[in-house]
Amino acid sequence: DLADRRSTPRLLATNHLLVVTTLSCLEGDWKSGREFSDRGLEMSPLHPQHLGTRVGLEFETGENTEAEVYLQRLIKAMRRNETDPRLLFRTSMAIATIARITGESDRLEMAQAAAEAVLSDQVVIPFFAIQAKAGLAVLAVHKGDKSATAEHYEYFLEQRGTMIWTFSSVDRLLGLLSQTMGNLDQAVVHFEDALAFCRRAGYRPELAWAYCDYADAILERNSADNRSKATALLNESLAICTELDMRTLMERVTERLDRLQ
Repeated sequence: DLADRRSTPRLLATNHLLVVTTLSCLEGDWKSGREFSDRGLEMSPLHPQHLGTRVGLEFETGENTEAEVYLQRLIKAMRRNETDPRLLFRTSMAIATIARITGESDRLEMAQAAAEAVLSDQVVIPFFAIQAKAGLAVLAVHKGDKSATAEHYEYFLEQRGTMIWTFSSVDRLLGLLSQTMGNLDQAVVHFEDALAFCRRAGYRPELAWAYCDYADAILERNSADNRSKATALLNESLAICTELDMRTLMERVTERLDRLQ
């Protein structure tokens, strides 16, 4: 409503559209997400939050070429203004997410440096700090760095029951950190919390990822019971990502189910 009013200043209209874009993506309504994202980016082509959210949207739906286009725009904007924390943390989070899902190691140093630049600011506001820390936490999981994951775990423990933009639920992130540290019992508790949180909130794409990551964690125990539960979790994930056309996750889950069978 506010975004459509002629009296609304351009910057505020862009931010209002960002809210709707974000909620659309959290609920898996990719069509609406693209429509509102297009409108926001038309008003502000280098808006870091819009670009970061669009990278995730295109990547979730398997449009990797499109995702790369928006990521390059985000990186270009960051290089033009390397003091803007919004550009720095969004770039870091986008690169970290893609690295963890695809296994690609390109640009990891850029992601690390961008997040650390945000945290080095003596007056960084908590919202920016959380986003930057999240990027570093996922990088630590990707690298299997147990020391770093333990440090990030303590930080995010106070943020349980919340969502980090369209990036990850904190509970799922805590599960991934616990798994990397080798504490599978602790990981199970956090993944269960992530499932409950996502069901309550209606965040179905995040729920699908939580099912998949939970299955990965319990498969490390390598017992018949755990394989049976992992299969059930993966089937739940597959049902959601098939319905929502989340092709990136669909491929990941299908590969795991084939391997189990």
